[in-house]
Amino acid sequence: MPSMVNASASGAVVSASPAEIPNDGTTSAISISILDSTGEPMAGIGAASIVVTSTGTGNTIVQPTGATDANGGISGASIASTVAEAKTITVTVGGLAMSDTPVVTVTSDAAPEVSAANSSLARSPATIDNDGVDACVVTLTVRDQFNAAMAGITAANISLASSRGATDTIAEVDTETDANGAFRFEVTSVTVGSPVFTATANAVFITQTATVSVSDGSNLYPNLPVGLTEVASFDGTVRESGGHAMGISWMTAWDRDPAQPDANLAVTADATNPLGSGSVLRFVYDQTYNPRCADASGTFPAEYSTLYIMTRIYFEDSFNTKFFYLGFPSIAGSNDGYSTREIDGRLRFINQVGGQGELIDTSEGAPDGNSTTPIVVGEWQSVEYVFEAESSPGAGDGTISVWVNGVASGSRTNAAWGDLMGSLEWYADNNSVTGTPAYRLGELYIAGSV
Repeated sequence: MPSMVNASASGAVVSASPAEIPNDGTTSAISISILDSTGEPMAGIGAASIVVTSTGTGNTIVQPTGATDANGGISGASIASTVAEAKTITVTVGGLAMSDTPVVTVTSDAAPEVSAANSSLARSPATIDNDGVDACVVTLTVRDQFNAAMAGITAANISLASSRGATDTIAEVDTETDANGAFRFEVTSVTVGSPVFTATANAVFITQTATVSVSDGSNLYPNLPVGLTEVASFDGTVRESGGHAMGISWMTAWDRDPAQPDANLAVTADATNPLGSGSVLRFVYDQTYNPRCADASGTFPAEYSTLYIMTRIYFEDSFNTKFFYLGFPSIAGSNDGYSTREIDGRLRFINQVGGQGELIDTSEGAPDGNSTTPIVVGEWQSVEYVFEAESSPGAGDGTISVWVNGVASGSRTNAAWGDLMGSLEWYADNNSVTGTPAYRLGELYIAGSV
């Protein structure tokens, strides 16, 4: 077989025919010819080394088959889509992206209609006080049958209702859906509970619902520093929404083995969730698959010098592995758990100690005093983290403080992880996992300040 290093990105010829197709399943054939750096055809390159991708959504891409012929050509690749938009086609050969990127325009003659399944409902924050003032913003995002945003739907054709009726107050924030199809409501209440909100657009009931927890004012985040702004919240009711893990807009979709049973990562009814949402997101680590469960990552909306993370979590019996990484984009030297990761360094939490499977409050090299309030299995617990970045890159004066169920568990004052913190990786995966450990996530709350 020819060496992939000889393939030329600039010499490859990639085309699509026809260049315009309707969004009804019609395909456009993608023609590929691979040339070397001298412009000569490269025969015998197997289809497994050639990957076709496209921008946009709603795509069905068929990969090429066989191997390149004497002219360097290979057939069988095509694209179809249900979403009307321009699609830029990219071909990689042995990991090398070809510079020839044709565009296929997908058109639609069908009138857009509100899709109950493609539209979504989200709320932030997940919890408000029952003072009639503290407000939650519920955002309806309307998408059509082709998963395209529907702008310009007026307030008269949009509604939001509470499962408790007039007990909760709903006010419209917008007058029509914006370019992203989004329309906002503001919800307040004086009654403790967990109302479920449903929405309609153009008389179509949206499948996804949003649950808001109305608290009696007790402090759910007792160690939240003053002056921080919410970065994300999650209440156990969403596995993924709009291609974002946990419905968090800056997170990627879950990366998981498609052969895994859905039950290994699923929203499950659980009335014991202390937040009161009645559901949890349950993660099951299954050594049959890779990833063992799933992982997702994302870059925060901003880079923060102070960061607060609270996980309301239940580790089931036999749980003995890690459950998420926190990523810091500016690492000056080594950090806990990883050495000299200068970009996108990660600090591990709820990890193994020396491979012995003992649960601890943070990664190897845990904060002093971490054993005073250990993480346990078989019960709900609130684990809070507060991070302070270094005063300047390389200063080595970053801090971490950990609380379990409101009780100080450990701290450190010499963390060297840079002067800003900017990303998160939720990593439910472990190559050395044994058995099928599982945990339930009932709430995630993140806040930060720049």
